[in-house]
Amino acid sequence: MKKLSSVLCVFIVFVLIVHFSCERKTSPASPNLPPNTTLANIPVDDDTLFALVTLHWDGEDYDGFISGYQYRYITKHLFAGDSVVQEWVFTTETSVTIPFESSDNLNYQRFQVRAVDDGGGLDPTPAERKFYTVQTIFPETEILYFTPLDGPHQIMAISRDNTNLVDPVGDTITVLLVEPSFEREILIIDETDEALFTGGLGAYKDKDALVDSFYTDIFGTSDAWDFQSNGMPPKSLLGQYKLVIWHADNPYSNERDVHKLPAHIEDIKDYLHVGGDFIMGGWRILKSFAQSEAFPKAFEEGTFIHDYLHILEADESILIPTDFNGCTGFSGFSDVKVDSVKLAEFPYFGKLGQINVMPRRAGFTDVIYTYANELSGLPNWRGEPTGIRYYGTSFNTIVLGFPLFFVDKSDAFIMADEMLHSLGYR
Repeated sequence: MKKLSSVLCVFIVFVLIVHFSCERKTSPASPNLPPNTTLANIPVDDDTLFALVTLHWDGEDYDGFISGYQYRYITKHLFAGDSVVQEWVFTTETSVTIPFESSDNLNYQRFQVRAVDDGGGLDPTPAERKFYTVQTIFPETEILYFTPLDGPHQIMAISRDNTNLVDPVGDTITVLLVEPSFEREILIIDETDEALFTGGLGAYKDKDALVDSFYTDIFGTSDAWDFQSNGMPPKSLLGQYKLVIWHADNPYSNERDVHKLPAHIEDIKDYLHVGGDFIMGGWRILKSFAQSEAFPKAFEEGTFIHDYLHILEADESILIPTDFNGCTGFSGFSDVKVDSVKLAEFPYFGKLGQINVMPRRAGFTDVIYTYANELSGLPNWRGEPTGIRYYGTSFNTIVLGFPLFFVDKSDAFIMADEMLHSLGYR
């Protein structure tokens, strides 16, 4: 019995040795099948397009999965005769927008895309789309507006379009920037054209010195700038003064003689933006901002009159018969009368016409003068504001709708003192 057991044990050990010493043969691995790529049918073959083109595609792999794509394009310049071959670019996306190289008048584009599978295999027959593109033109750059900081600057700008063409020249401006010092008090800008004091005002024709002395006397400053002789003062000069007073006291009827302040209003805006104060007055001064338009006129948002002076509507009295003989003071301002001696001749007869009034105003404005005339005079404009003051957060303004030079000088002294006092200069 023991002998049988021993034989049985030896046999089992032999079987186990034979079993574990033999390897089972397997079939060889199947070769990796290449993926396939399909392009969307837009754009259609042989179409002529703008250089910026979007293309879409998809891929499939029967024995794995798609890990990404490679694309490129080849450009043939049909007129020049040469070609440009781009490098393959890898992406995991299924679309791309390409600014195709299109430097010739007409360009033949051959776009190719091929799928890449999980084994690194490439589609041996990339999907293709062939089309034409027209020439792209380099953009041109122009600097239109610049809001700078203090100091000298040279600013250069270049532009690039959506086909990646870059303006090879660009545009450059050189600016000298001045920080306002406000070291001086008051500058008077004399835009009054005394050559237009004709007819009943002939006694004051070409009397520039007389007008100059009137203003320097009542405002107590000798700092004046003659616009007729020197044009618009430079910003470097404006920035030295806390307050600019602009007068244009001559009448006008011809459009070529309209006051020139509106043509330089951007300079005044810049001055106000940095904190300067501004008083303006004159004969038909508001009309000069809309010479060709009928009054009464509403001034829209975006205009200097609306946004900076806070005047919503302006009107103008008639020239004949003249009717305005002074102002009634409001908000602590005194009544004033016109100088009837200066206005004694025809057609004025001691009064003024074509006075600008401001029937509607925006917030933060105070009426300081209203239109006054005799009780037998025209009621149309009586009591309408002819002078307003605006208190702002960074600047203050006063607008007078009449020529101050033709106010009685003793009253003009009081006017000047009260206006300066209200703005904090006296």
